[in-house]
Order: sequence, then structure tokens, then C-alpha cells
Amino acid sequence: MKSIETRTQFNSEGLTPIKSELTPQPNPPTLEKRGDIFMPEPGQTEAGTGRADARSRTLKKHAPENPLTRQVDRVQNQELRAFATDFQSRVEKAPLSEWSTEDLSSEYLRLQALTARLASTGDFSQRERVSADAAPLSRAIIEQLEKKGVDLKELFLKSAEQAGKAGISIRSIGAATLTPADFPDPILQHIVSELNAEVGRVGIGSLIDIRYAHEQRLRVRDLLDQGLVNPDQANNLINELNKWIAESAREQHGDTLSTLLEDVRNSPEGDREEKMMQILRGISPHTNGLPPELVIEVIKLDGALDYLVNRIIAQPLDAETSDYRLSFYGGINLEQIKDILKAEGQKDSAMQERYQKVLFVSEAVSLFHNMNLLIVTGNLEGFVNGSRGITPQQLQALQNVRGVSSVMRIFNEEFQRILSRDKYINDANYDEIMGSRGVATERNPRKPGTVEKRFQDLINNKVEEPMEEWEVKWAVNSGKLLFNLTLRAAEQISLGEVQKGDEQWGSIPQESAARLMNWMGWTGFRFMISESRGGMVLARMAQDNFQRERGEYGYSDISIETLGGKKIEDFELSSMSGVSGIWSSWRQNLIILKNLKVEIDNFRGSTFSGNLRDFIKQAGEKNPEGLREVYLEKDSAGNYTLRKEINTALGILLKHGSITPVETDSAEMRKAKEDVRIAIWKRVAEDNPLAVAPLLHNTKLKGKEALFLSDDGTKDGETKVWDSLTEKLSTLHEIRMQRIKNGQPISLSDLITEQDAQERGIKLDTNEKKLLEHIRTTGQNFAGEFANVRFAFNPFMNDVLFENINYAEAGAQFYGRRVGSDLPSHNNTYNEFVKLMDNPGGTSLEDALKVLHGMVQAMGTPQGIEFGQDRILPFLEAYIRFTEEGGQNTGVLRWLEKDAIWSGIRKLTRAPNSLAQQFSGPEGLGLNELDMRRALDTAHHMGILRSERHKDGELLWTDTYEKMRKKFRLQLGWLLAGLLRDIIPLFAAGALFEFGQKATKEK
Repeated sequence: MKSIETRTQFNSEGLTPIKSELTPQPNPPTLEKRGDIFMPEPGQTEAGTGRADARSRTLKKHAPENPLTRQVDRVQNQELRAFATDFQSRVEKAPLSEWSTEDLSSEYLRLQALTARLASTGDFSQRERVSADAAPLSRAIIEQLEKKGVDLKELFLKSAEQAGKAGISIRSIGAATLTPADFPDPILQHIVSELNAEVGRVGIGSLIDIRYAHEQRLRVRDLLDQGLVNPDQANNLINELNKWIAESAREQHGDTLSTLLEDVRNSPEGDREEKMMQILRGISPHTNGLPPELVIEVIKLDGALDYLVNRIIAQPLDAETSDYRLSFYGGINLEQIKDILKAEGQKDSAMQERYQKVLFVSEAVSLFHNMNLLIVTGNLEGFVNGSRGITPQQLQALQNVRGVSSVMRIFNEEFQRILSRDKYINDANYDEIMGSRGVATERNPRKPGTVEKRFQDLINNKVEEPMEEWEVKWAVNSGKLLFNLTLRAAEQISLGEVQKGDEQWGSIPQESAARLMNWMGWTGFRFMISESRGGMVLARMAQDNFQRERGEYGYSDISIETLGGKKIEDFELSSMSGVSGIWSSWRQNLIILKNLKVEIDNFRGSTFSGNLRDFIKQAGEKNPEGLREVYLEKDSAGNYTLRKEINTALGILLKHGSITPVETDSAEMRKAKEDVRIAIWKRVAEDNPLAVAPLLHNTKLKGKEALFLSDDGTKDGETKVWDSLTEKLSTLHEIRMQRIKNGQPISLSDLITEQDAQERGIKLDTNEKKLLEHIRTTGQNFAGEFANVRFAFNPFMNDVLFENINYAEAGAQFYGRRVGSDLPSHNNTYNEFVKLMDNPGGTSLEDALKVLHGMVQAMGTPQGIEFGQDRILPFLEAYIRFTEEGGQNTGVLRWLEKDAIWSGIRKLTRAPNSLAQQFSGPEGLGLNELDMRRALDTAHHMGILRSERHKDGELLWTDTYEKMRKKFRLQLGWLLAGLLRDIIPLFAAGALFEFGQKATKEK
């Protein structure tokens, strides 16, 4: 038998079909698009892959080696198997090329009649199987008829006419009318009537417009979802509409696909996935419909299904500032995948699980994109409301996307670097990090951000596995969604410096979320709220109180004046209220530590094997030496260093409660905690300079010059060396993180040495090595300073193994609780304080205390009332001082201003005797000692202040009521002194008066 040669060309982009001279050229319109699958050329994007482009390339036809490429005994239908067996035997006796035109036409009509009849019964997959089994025979006959010049369209229509007389529709050549009796449901009958009218309009046998069929499919599904139509009939009608869509899709892909799918089915099970992937890599699911026979084979393979679905749902993520909207064909293809999976899932549990997974992932990505849009466009209320619908499983699905963990680490690095370099995040440098946020056009092509460039470096350096272009964007966009949705971006943006002049009023990226993270800096101090009524004076007094009391909370004094170009008091502003995003909350931090495995040899006489969270617990409570024993070890010189086994998530550890000082700590405990924090910062400087460098740049110590990492060490100098060093360190750091993840930890120094020894390693030049050494040395020298900075958020997170995170461990509602409850509560803190800032001197004491009580409740709701009571003290002290008689003075003058006679004279003359009266006039408050004492008593009664509490002899929390009494000198001794201060002048005046009277009488 004469065989038709099949040739396949392979290139770096995958399987590329090449069209031969044997390719049929049928007449339009029915068959004009039959033929080949078109593959993107190297470097060509999916968006640019069109039919016109494809036809300009050299193509090759995949023709079968014999009329039946599938083995006859694998044909499931008995009648079709008998026909195929007979047909094969006749071809072996006389090749098709020797058959007459009449015999070929007759054989074709006979095959079509049989196929039409067999494909009109059974479920969708059975009908498609029949069509697939018959396709090789049909193609072989058609090829010979084309060579003989037969009008194929006329032959096809004749076949359709014969089938129609037999009451059977031939689906492979166009739409046929539906049978109303199959859909007795009244609503569906009306739709069927409309569909048949459309078939009549375009003509039986012609293709229905794919858009129309898709709209009708969605219409039926909506009715089905609402329970308004018969489920079985609705599903049958959806299947019919899927056939119409499939016919149009086949016109795009042609018969070559059947050959390729046949090869997949006949391949060993272990080879099917890769062969299917070759097919999928050459198809654009955004610009072409997918034939159902392809989808049916894809859903059998987990990897191929994930690839295809992810590719479809990833595309809209490029347009960050637009609604999530799939391309027309992308939407059609995704719905088709769901439909087929749902139908198969009714009889196969594995298919049901895959259906649920596709449903889950596609809905999660759509939700996350739209939630991200709310953040970047400032719709904080919508974001908070929507957060309650986000589940840990959805977050986990996005976290598990290949490459996302690396992307999130790079995002942390880049935000800190740019923030340090420019002192704030604005639209320009935000785009520098993120890349183009709008829809790419010919005039404005998409520009990758530095994060994407760094990630591509990882791929180029083989730190990450090779990825297609869409996979890179999928990883970057998924990482960006998580970075924004966890509010890590907002945290870092909020640390920026408020710009001066006209720029002060300009908005910043993610402003609403960033303002929530640092409402004092980005609202109160930025817009100078109620400056004319003393609001700014009150706010600055509260800020000064917070700075002055750092020692009372266990932090040593620091010499830092500016940190990363920002005044230290402004840098720590956000710490006043304790607000933070997802990652800086204790719940998520504990989960990260719980999933870090550690093994410590010879710890207290044995080997500890477990997780870092449990290991830290070995220190015990209130045990300074136990704390050092857990975290530290001594080097050869007898100095404390961080344990070598603790080598990741160090930014998380710096916020851990075990080393965060509290008021109830003893002096020994505070020192032990400080020792641990210093050791951590020294290790960070050595192994993670990317986290230290942004803190060093533009930092100034008291009495010293500011430090700059520019090439010439000046403020405005270029940063070419720092930039190039950052690029290389980013790749080295990720190599190191991968080693740690795989249980093969390595120091940065050893890694650099190792890379230097490799021919194609990541090598640092002389200037880069010099700058690296400068960063390390200076970072270690600054360790004591950094250890006592009160970071509002995790100071860095580029050393977190996000790969190990299990979001579900925080509970089903953790995200909704944090975003939908905790953050609005923190926002209420700001709302309350603004009430007081608006007119502090004109607010009654009763109303002021209500505001302060509201702040306690707002700050205390997420972390406990005691937390709120501690955080309120700087604000309460500021308000009492603002309304205190003599509050505008300091020292003895303040105390003397409360003298009854002096105070009375000032009242009579309507002269101000407090800050409140300076801004609000003589009717403003002026509190003497007794008034202040009553105010504190009321605050204690309301729960703003508290008395100390002990349990089993241990102090649980300090007495803030007594603390405030001491601060304002309202103890009994001071009250008696004040009484004497008021009485002595009165006695003196009385004595003087009496002396005068006596002198007058004596005269």
C-alpha cells in the first residue's frame, strides 16, 4: 500500500508542523481554515500569533501513514471497527490512489452516514470518540478526492442532506437545527427556538458565530445555576452549544491536531504529558478556541491541565489597573474546560477533584486581581469588605505558583533599596519596581520592572528552572498580588518621607493602605491637621513622649539621628499605634518559624530536632541565661555570636516576643534580649547585606557625617557600583536561600568563594568587593544601633522561605480577621485621635477622655486591652500636659504657674495660663493638681489606665495609673507641697494685712 510520508521538524520552541504539497486547499467558507496548528516563532508573543502571520510561514501537513492511524482493535464502537477493518483490507488490495471518483465519493458518504448515526447517541465524550476514530479514514478519502478535483463542499452538503432525511445531524460540517422535543422545559424550548432561527439564518451546514454560541452557553448556564431550568436538559443543551463552538475551533486548528492527539493516546503513559505539552506550547488559548477533543485529552493529565489553565488565567494580570477580564477566546476556553470537567466529574471522582481545583484557582486569581485593584486605586473600604471572602487555600494556591517565593523575596529587597535611595516611593520609582501597570500597546509597550529583571537573572543563571515568557509574568504577577494583598508593599511605602512643598499634596502609590500603616506621618504631620488650634502641637508632644520613654520599655538610647534619610522620630512614628499588615502580625510570624526545621547538636546534653518556634521555647520565660543559651554561642574569642543553625527568617526573629523588651523585664533580661538582637544584626550584616545596605545609606549618627553608599560617598553621587552589586547579590542571595531550603546552608562568604572558582560563576569585581566589605563592616558596627530601633514592621523579609508557609495553620478566618477586623480597628485609633487634634483646647475633659478611651479600645481589640493601655500613654500625657496650668513652661515655672493667687490673677486678666488657653482662648482648660488628679482617677475608672497585676508572685503588667501620677507629680507629698504653695502666700497676705491694720490703729 502506498503510504503518505509524515515529517516533523523540531526546534527550540517545540514541535512545528510543516505543510507539504499534499495539504488540501478546500473551497471557502466551510473548509478554508482546515489544516494546521500554528506555533509562535521564537520570540513571538501570543498576542501577535494570528492566522495571517501563521500562513506566512512554511508549513507541513501531518498526513497519516495509512488510512487508519489508530489500531483497529482500539476502536471502541463495534460497527465502526467492522467498517474500518473492511476498509483497511480493501485499501491493502487496491491503494486509494487507484480508486475511482465514484467509489471514493460513495465510500465517503457511507462513512459519513455511519459516523453521523453513531455520533448522535451517547454522552459527549463517546460521540467525540467516534468522530476521532473515523477522522483518519475520512481524511484519507478527502485527500484523494481533492487530487481528483471533486467539489468537496457539494459533497459535504449532500452528506448533510442524506443525514437530515434520516433525522440525523452531521456536526462536523456546520450547525444543524436542534430537536425541540428533546428540551420540553418551557424556558429551554424558547431558547432552542431562537437557536434554530439562527441556524436557519446562516444556513444549515454553515458555522454559527462562536461569539453567539458562547453567549448562549453562558445564558443557559446562568439559568442552570439559578435552578430555573431542568438540569439534565440544560446540560444537554450546553453540550450541543459546545459542539457548535467546537466546530468553529476545528476550523482554526484543522485535522493535524487529530493526528497529534492520536500520537499522544498511542504513546506510553510516561511520555503522554510531555507530548501534550508540546502541543499546548504551540497553541495560543487567548487568540483561538480549543477543540473539545484536545480538552478531553488535556484533562486526563494533571500537569498539562495546570499548564493550560494557568496560562489562560494569568494573562489579565498584566493589566494591574484594569478589571480582571479574560480575552474572548480565553474565557470561552476556560468555560469549555470547566464544562467538560464537570460532565466527566459526574462519573469520575478524579475528574471531580480536577474540576474543583480549576474552579478554585480561577476564582481565586480573579478575586485577588480585583482586590489588588482596590488597593492600588485607594478603595480601602472595598478592600476591607472583600477581604472576608479570601481563604487560606486561595492564598496557598497562589503561593505555590512556581517562582513566587523568589519573587516575593526580591520585592522586599527592591522596595527597601529604592526607598533608601530616593527616601520615598512615588509613581515613578514604583513603576521602576513593578514595571508597566497599564495595558501594553504598540506605542507604549510593556516594560518589565526591576523585580522581573532580577527574577529573569535567576533563570538565566539557572537558579530557577527555565520558564516560558508567560510563566515568568505569571510568577511575577502572582508574587506582586501576594506582596500587595498581605500589605507588605503598603508597610514599606508608609516608611517613606513625606515630600515637601507642592509635592506634599501629591498622592503616593497605595496611599490609602500606606496611610493606614502610618496615619500620624501620612495624615497628621503631612496635612498639619488643625495647626491653628494646637492640633500639631498636641501630636508633636505625643511623639516626643514616645521617643523619651524608649528606655522605660527596655530599649537603650541610640545615636541615630536619621535612618535611611529619615529622622528617627519620624521613622518610628508608625510604631506608636502598633498597626501592621499580614506578615508583621504575630500569627503569621509564628507560622513561618514553625515551618523552619532546625537540628542543634549537643544542646543541653542532647540533640534538639524540630522547628525553630519550638526551639526558642527552650529558653523559658524570664530566663536571661536560657535566652542566651538558645540563641547564642561563643566564638574562639569568647564573644557571643548567633547560632550558625539559625540562618533564615532573621527579620522575623527581630520582632519575636522572646527578644522584644517589655516594661516588666528585669535589667538582666533586657540586657540578654539586647545581646541577642545585636548578634542577629551582626549576622545579617555578614550574610544578608541586601537587608543592611538600605538602612546604612543616608544614615547619620549624632555628631558624625551622614553615610552614603554612592560611588564617591556623597549625597548626590551616582550609585552604579551599589546597583551592580545589588544585582549580583540578589542572585547570590537566592542561591543561598535555595541551599538553606534544601538543608545545605552556606555562608555568603563561602558562596562567593565557590562562585569565584566556577568558570561561569557570579563574580564580583574589585569595586563591588570593596563596597561589600564596607557594608559588612559598617553594618556590624551599627548592630547595637539597629538593635534598639523600634521597627513598626518586620525590618526585612528577603530571608524568609515562603516555600514552607502553610497559610491554613493560621486558621480559616485569619486573613479576614486581620484585614477585615484588626486593620479597621487600628484605623479607628486614627479617627479618634483626629477628633482630639481638631480642637484639643476647646474639647471638654469628659469628651477628651472618651476619645482616649476609644483609642484604647481600637488599639487593644487586635492584641488585647493591655496593649492599647500601654500605647495610649504618650497621647494621654500629651493631652494632660496640653491642658495643664503652666503646661507651656518647664521645670519649676510650670509648678509655680499653678499657684492659686497667680492663677487667679491671670484668669481675671484673661491671660492664657495653659497651652489649651493659648490656642482656644481663656475658656480653654487649665488644670491644677487637683483637676489633673481627678482626670487620672476618671481615666483609671474608664479603663484608660490600669493598676498593676501579679500572678503567682510575678508582675504581669505595670501600674500605668501610678506611672502617670508620678509623671505629673500628683502623689500625696507633691499635693501637700502644692497646698503649701497656695496657702503660704495667703497666710503671708493675711499676716501682712493684719500687720497693716495694727500699724494703722497704733498711728
